[in-house]
Amino acid sequence: SSMIANFDQTSGGLTIFDMGLELRRDGTLNLNSSDFKTALEENYTSVVELFSGDNGLITQLDDMINDYTKTAGIIEWSIRRIKIE
Repeated sequence: SSMIANFDQTSGGLTIFDMGLELRRDGTLNLNSSDFKTALEENYTSVVELFSGDNGLITQLDDMINDYTKTAGIIEWSIRRIKIE
C-alpha cells in the first residue's frame, strides 16, 4: 500500500484513480471498468502513460516485486534468517 500512497504521478491532469483504480478499505485494489473505459476513450495516451510509462504503475509494481524475488532479495534473506534462528 505504500507504493499506492506514494503514487501521485499525473498525465494530462489525471491520476490513476481518476481512471477507475480504487483502493478499497481492506487494502485491495479494484478497477471500475466503466470509469476505465471512459478514460481510455477520452484520454488514451494519458492512461497508457500512467499504467505503463517509465514511472507508471506497472513499472513500480515490477520494481517492488523484484525487491522481493531477486537473488539476495527480501524473501531469500528472510528464509536464511529463519534457518539461522
